[in-house]
Amino acid sequence: MTSNSKLDQALKFLILTDKVDLETLRRQVDSQEIINEMPKFKQELLFSKLVFEPVSLGSLFSSKLMLKKLSIDTLASKLGVAPNLIADLLTDKVIPNKVPIVIMKKLLNDFQLTFNDVEQAINRTFELFKNQTNNALSVAMHRKGSEGRFFQKETSSNIYTEEVKDKYIDDLRQIMEESK
Repeated sequence: MTSNSKLDQALKFLILTDKVDLETLRRQVDSQEIINEMPKFKQELLFSKLVFEPVSLGSLFSSKLMLKKLSIDTLASKLGVAPNLIADLLTDKVIPNKVPIVIMKKLLNDFQLTFNDVEQAINRTFELFKNQTNNALSVAMHRKGSEGRFFQKETSSNIYTEEVKDKYIDDLRQIMEESK
């Protein structure tokens, strides 16, 4: 069976079902014989687009880095930033608003991405950070017992709020529009 018929099967499955289950889709597609196998990162990118699963900024940048066949060090040197910043971005270890807008703009331009390409990924990354922070605070408050409310007051930060995210997105949109 060719790659095209594998994709046809996946698309038919999406069209004929009301609710798409990514694992069921993957099992169905994986059970088909493949002559020319698509690289794993391209498969994941395709599947995420098919089921409208938002990708994080790190996932989006990682796929672009692989497609351009660049190393982290090469990209960091090209952008004039530390390689660990690029590595942290690719693994979603840094929240987007901690990356200066000018650096983000350079990344988008280098990867040939528009603002529209990354807005959803930025939202997804903020969501991931917010969930991680809430989980960590929940565990910490459980361990602290009745003192948890004080711990939360001291450690919770406003870097994950909707306002901060929206301001960063608006600033990025504005700088990207100015460079057109």
